[in-house]
Amino acid sequence: FRRVLFRSVDAIAQTRDYLRDVSRDLPVRRKRFDLREMLRACQTDFQPQLDACRISFSFVEPTEHAFPMTGDPALLRYCFQTVLENAVEAIEERYAQGDTDAGSILISIKSPDPAWATVNIQDNGVGIAPENLDKIFGPLFSTKNLAEPRGMGLFTVRRIAARHGGSVAVEQASGSGARFLLTLPRE
Repeated sequence: FRRVLFRSVDAIAQTRDYLRDVSRDLPVRRKRFDLREMLRACQTDFQPQLDACRISFSFVEPTEHAFPMTGDPALLRYCFQTVLENAVEAIEERYAQGDTDAGSILISIKSPDPAWATVNIQDNGVGIAPENLDKIFGPLFSTKNLAEPRGMGLFTVRRIAARHGGSVAVEQASGSGARFLLTLPRE
């Protein structure tokens, strides 16, 4: 009992420290980078896990040869990796519920306005319950196993997008799954 109590107290202290850190303004170290290359690198990072989980990954690339952006590459990469990790977990949860259809993740970049880019990350996982759509970006909110510290990833993604002058939104994907839209200024 004492061991469980000490682990719980330690987890609460870690969460408190994390909340204190993210509540401060995140420093944004702006520099030029290619968004297309960053998303390809994220795919490479996740490819072993995607292969192991039978998840196909499609990247609908923009027509531009390069897709230059200005922002903090490390923070933005964290955003994309967090959403991709959640997509993989949602597909794994669908598998655990007995669904044997192959999982898929689709990423696309759209820029109808040359000053802005929208990265669309869509999966065919379990999706997000309608009653949770407005809560999903809140601190400490999670639909996952609470035995592990959870509920800070999408909260942090929203803060990073806002620090870049952008936004993040979520919606149900057609059929099943979720679609995350990260809209960011290109400069």
